[in-house]
Amino acid sequence: MSRASGVVGGKMLYRFVSGDVPITIVLYLVFWLWARGRVSLLRQVAVHDTPVWNWIGRFTLGIVLAFPVWVTLFDNWRQLLGYGYSPAKRWQSDPFDTALTAEPIRGITVALLVAGLLGCALLYARHRGSIPLAVMWAAIGLACIYFLNPIRIRLDVYLYGTQASLADPRPVDVGFILFWALGLYALIAGLLAAGAAQLFAVVALPVRLVYWLATRGRVEQEAPVYQVFQRKAQALHEPAAGGEPGAPTNSESVG
Repeated sequence: MSRASGVVGGKMLYRFVSGDVPITIVLYLVFWLWARGRVSLLRQVAVHDTPVWNWIGRFTLGIVLAFPVWVTLFDNWRQLLGYGYSPAKRWQSDPFDTALTAEPIRGITVALLVAGLLGCALLYARHRGSIPLAVMWAAIGLACIYFLNPIRIRLDVYLYGTQASLADPRPVDVGFILFWALGLYALIAGLLAAGAAQLFAVVALPVRLVYWLATRGRVEQEAPVYQVFQRKAQALHEPAAGGEPGAPTNSESVG
């Protein structure tokens, strides 16, 4: 009975380590670590000076946060990474015995992805994002996918081979497999971010150009963060009471 329980537990553990849940956990962990010191930036994404941009910002943020849950429940991260290969080699991206995602579900995944990318591109254009920066991130993402995705596939094949070890697991085996599998999940999370950077650049560049053409010559109210920068710049360059630019007046002096 004890051995049977161990076998069942080993199968459940294998299904867990070879599934999408650990990847999604790492994705949310990385996002939390990134966002914990950037609360003001997230607030600027969700709060704008018009109702339309408020809706775009909150809708985009909602899709970005919900998309990993959708993929985990209904799609497959490794199959999505397979789109970096030709259709003839796409099967290599998922060495596990996972059924292909149904076309209607994959269609919803693509629609959510496009909506999120379009929203991010609109916000990037609204905040006057740099075109060279988007190109740079796309180039970095392409390099990461090209060089690191084959390594990820080999590590996934190795993880597939641990099925026998986890059939009747020993604590030392489980600890070793989970240790290096955590590194694999971090690699997959990085590859997903690299792929998102590539797709973002493809969408953001034309959106940025169209937005610039549409708003050229129009005086727009700056986003709050840029208003702060503008006031600071004006304060540094405006002649103060003593005649020197940026010299503090008596009312601005400290002490």
